[in-house]
Amino acid sequence: MKRRWRVNGIPMWYNLFGVNPMSLTDPEIRITQTNPSPLQEERAKAISRFNRLFIYTPIVILSLISLALVITLLYFVFNPPSSDAYATISGIADAIVIMGVFPLIITTGALLVIIFSIYVRGRRRGFAPVRGTQRFLWRVDWALSDVRQITGQVADQIARPFISIHAFSAYLRGFFHQLVRLLKRS
Repeated sequence: MKRRWRVNGIPMWYNLFGVNPMSLTDPEIRITQTNPSPLQEERAKAISRFNRLFIYTPIVILSLISLALVITLLYFVFNPPSSDAYATISGIADAIVIMGVFPLIITTGALLVIIFSIYVRGRRRGFAPVRGTQRFLWRVDWALSDVRQITGQVADQIARPFISIHAFSAYLRGFFHQLVRLLKRS
């Protein structure tokens, strides 16, 4: 199918922001603004009511609960009434972590479903997205193996002085311990 780069003689990129340059100068082409019909106004009110009830209200309630938990946590951390309050602080911190991690779990699951559906849809249409993905994953694997190898070398170089100092101090402790034991015998 051939793409149409011009609509009514006007390049399509002029309409990116909904502005037709011809409508600004030519009164015959100028688009007139119409008022919405009562049905459209009713639909707009229904949509805004739905958004208020089922989108904005739960978000506001969860945000207020989260804020209250954080404030309670901070209050108990800086003003513990007794030593038993630490269990309460731990429970509140756990609730905050769970509330923060739960959206991430849902997002990760949704991404996996989207990726799998794109893969299945592509296979049904005869595309082979596996090859590109496979090559990408091979590159990632090679990069990670290089990073692993360099990390192993650098970690050995960094740890070697600390290990030798610790070994030398252990040798000296053992030597002095043995020397003290020998002197106490005699």
